[in-house]
Amino acid sequence: MPLDVVKGKCAPYLHRGQPAKQTALQNGSDYTIVATFGAIYRGIVQYYLLAGDVFRLHRLRWVMETSMLKTLAGCRGTAWSAELGTADLAEVRTVCPSSAGD
Repeated sequence: MPLDVVKGKCAPYLHRGQPAKQTALQNGSDYTIVATFGAIYRGIVQYYLLAGDVFRLHRLRWVMETSMLKTLAGCRGTAWSAELGTADLAEVRTVCPSSAGD
């Protein structure tokens, strides 16, 4: 899997090279936000699963998780670092499990 593909898939979730909130999803419920991010990530992983180096998608996973936390924080009106402390990412992964076997 080329690195350009990973960078291209990360680009919509980045602002100035850092993960950013997705303002289009801010008006949704927590479940909708988590489900949307999970569905997008699962779709990308499923598409590239046959590639031998699917481990390169770890960067995409980190970018999307951080962007999701920032989106949830914007929805709730809190700091995203506070969301990191309250979010149980294991619980989020059970709602939207990764297909890469992470």
